Amino acid sequence: LSLPPSKIIFEYSSLYREIIESFSKTQKSVFLIIDYGMEERQLFHPRRFDGTFRGFVNNRLTSDVLLNVGNQDITYHVNFTHLAFLTKQYDMNILGYTSQSHFLNNLGLDFINHQSSQDHYQQLSEINLLTSPSEMGELIKVMAIGNNNKMELSGFRNFDRTHLL
Repeated sequence: LSLPPSKIIFEYSSLYREIIESFSKTQKSVFLIIDYGMEERQLFHPRRFDGTFRGFVNNRLTSDVLLNVGNQDITYHVNFTHLAFLTKQYDMNILGYTSQSHFLNNLGLDFINHQSSQDHYQQLSEINLLTSPSEMGELIKVMAIGNNNKMELSGFRNFDRTHLL
């Protein structure tokens, strides 16, 4: 990946390495990482020069992350490409990587039969929030890491994006 010559802000946690290292010390295991994030090609896109560091108050984006310290959620997007790099360094396998929408649909997300129309519409709204590309469906990614385990997981059966990492 080559970064443009302009200044870019990006976030990094030194805990990434510690987490992957602790995974590597387990026996036969599978780890799921589910979070807001993307691969480096998207993360370091020239239009994203100010990074992904964000604050939320009552589920609404705030303009000044440091204004309401202690009264807001502060987050940034996970760099899934870097997690893939660390996974390889510790001789583990990526078992899959996809969006939350594809992961849930691969698992067979389905409706529950409700007696009332109100319950049905509420469920539709909740499923839309989890799966819509403009909501959490595309923003949240799911990665599975296997340690001494190469099993196939149905959540990644279709639309696996591991090749993008």
